[in-house]
Formats: sequence, C-alpha cells, structure tokens
Amino acid sequence: MTIGRSGWALAVAAILAAGACGSSDNQYVKDSDAGSYIRVPNQWEIFGEDAFWNSASLNLTEFQKDRQRPRTNVWVFDRAEKPSVEHAFQALLEQPVGVLRIVNSNPDEIDTLSPRLLRNQFHEIDAGVTQGGWPLHTIETLDGDGFRGERVVVDIPAGSAVEGDAAVNDGSYLTWDQTVYMKDDASKAYFLTFSCEAHCYEQYKGEIEDIIDSWKVQQR
Repeated sequence: MTIGRSGWALAVAAILAAGACGSSDNQYVKDSDAGSYIRVPNQWEIFGEDAFWNSASLNLTEFQKDRQRPRTNVWVFDRAEKPSVEHAFQALLEQPVGVLRIVNSNPDEIDTLSPRLLRNQFHEIDAGVTQGGWPLHTIETLDGDGFRGERVVVDIPAGSAVEGDAAVNDGSYLTWDQTVYMKDDASKAYFLTFSCEAHCYEQYKGEIEDIIDSWKVQQR
C-alpha cells in the first residue's frame, strides 16, 4: 500500500474497465472522496455496494444497515470460477475473496479508535494468537503522512472460537490477510481484507500481494 498527497482526477466510487486506463489486464476501484485507489486483475469479479448490502448472508437487521450504510463504502473482489458476493461471508473458500471497506467514524468513536481496535474488528486476532495459538505470519506497522495502520496475516482455525486458553478447531485453517489504516484524526478507517483456505492463500498469494501493493490512500 502507498500513502501520499499528490492529487488525481478520480470518479467517486467508480469501477472503471482497464481499457479506459490503458491496460487490458486490470480494472480499478477509485473513491475520490476517501482518496482511495486500487487495481484488481480482470480474473477477479468486483461487486459493488448494492450487491454487498443486499446479500442474503449479511447478518444485519434493516435498522443496522440503515445506520452503517451511509458511512461505509464497500466492494468485494472474488477470484472464484463462479463468483458471488456471498463468498465474502464464507470461510475456507478454495479461491480467495477480498473486501475493501472505507468507514467514516461516528463522533463518539473518534476518541477511542486505534489500530489495535481496528485489528480486532472482524476477528479477535490478539486473543487468538496469545490464547489460542493462531499461527501469526505477519504483523507490520504501516504509518504514513496523516495515517496510522498495520498489516496482519494470520491463520485462523476453521469454526474456531477462543474458549479459555484454547481455540476449538478441526485442523483446517483460514488465512486472513488484513491491512488497516486510520486517519490521524480518526475520522476515517480503511480496511482491505483477503481470506481463503490456507493452501488456497499460498496458491494465490502473488495475486493478493499485487492487489495490496497497488492500493493507494491519499489525504483529501
């Protein structure tokens, strides 16, 4: 991921075909309000906000959706042969799925928001690693001009939950690759996550790394 201040002419939350940008191999997701830009290979299907929020697998009430959707931009990237937005809510996939979320903080969150809190937003990574023995591959601090963040790659036992000092699992693992940034004023948080079964992750690791490396977030 790259952080910078140089400006671009970006369409708000636009998904552009690669041909319009001079390449036939990639497509792009750009959000000018958030200063976010990411390049995704054409082999990955991109699903926008409507598909995500209307997913049958999204475990939120209508009230919760009404509160979260106005402050959250979200896209799903699916590498499956038969792509579906539903894959964003499933574990142990044989092809990877990625989710990009850009969240505007509520006023009551700003004083408490931190990289550690964001790290555990979707999975209790700290407890899993320290109490459950989840294999930790990477934890890297990624600070930039006006941003704080980190990247974490961890194996999560399938169907696991931390119970006391142990994690319950059946021997299979989900690899969770998460890059998180927050603005220094805590007004906005950026999440880029990828997941699939551990062997799947190793197979597609190069493609995932290329997408992460292409992600740029700039001060707006």
